[in-house]
Amino acid sequence: MLTENKFSKYLIYAIGEIVLVVIGILIALSINNWNETKKISNSETNYLNVLKLEFEKNQEKLQSAIKTNENNLKSGRELSDLMSNDSTNVTLARLRSLILGVVNSEVQYRPNNGVINEIINSGKLEIFKDDSLRFMISSWDGQLLRVKFQEQEELNVARQNMFNIIFEKTNVKNMLLEFNDNMFLLRKSEIKSDEFGLLKSLRFENALSRFIASSHYMDFVYRNIYKFQEELIEKTNDI
Repeated sequence: MLTENKFSKYLIYAIGEIVLVVIGILIALSINNWNETKKISNSETNYLNVLKLEFEKNQEKLQSAIKTNENNLKSGRELSDLMSNDSTNVTLARLRSLILGVVNSEVQYRPNNGVINEIINSGKLEIFKDDSLRFMISSWDGQLLRVKFQEQEELNVARQNMFNIIFEKTNVKNMLLEFNDNMFLLRKSEIKSDEFGLLKSLRFENALSRFIASSHYMDFVYRNIYKFQEELIEKTNDI
């Protein structure tokens, strides 16, 4: 009887020890999981903060590209109007100014991608709890491809075509001499040019019309990606 009582006590004690060990393991696992969850949450917060900063800077760059494109488009439309109306009252200086306004400034948007590339390339995308934010981050490259295609394959091709036609009729040196108070410090060329002949050229009008159409659509593409970036920034604020 005494032996049986001792065995029962030892068995209860052993079971109690096992229970305590299991409880200790579960507590340790719980603490470890909590720490990991906290790390992931902190990492998400940090990435959201720097992602927001990156895209706020990108919005500034995009606004600059939109403004440049708007100015080019405005000059293009004014130049096109001259071809449709009596242009005898237009001065050579004004005509040259409009021509430069169309082709002088290249339009391009080159955003900062350091943070978003790190998120994707390092496999950090899964730390973001919001499904729609993950989708927006993963679709960023596709958004940029659309912008770059319109810039490089449409707008800049149309702009280069304009350049080629303008060079045939225009004394570029004299145009640059009048540009921004002769910032290039050039002397006037005596070689004759025929800028007004551009206003009677069907080839030039067609090239200008293509440029205007490309610039107009470029504005549409830019404003779409501006809205996309705006929504992404809002997502970083909401989480």
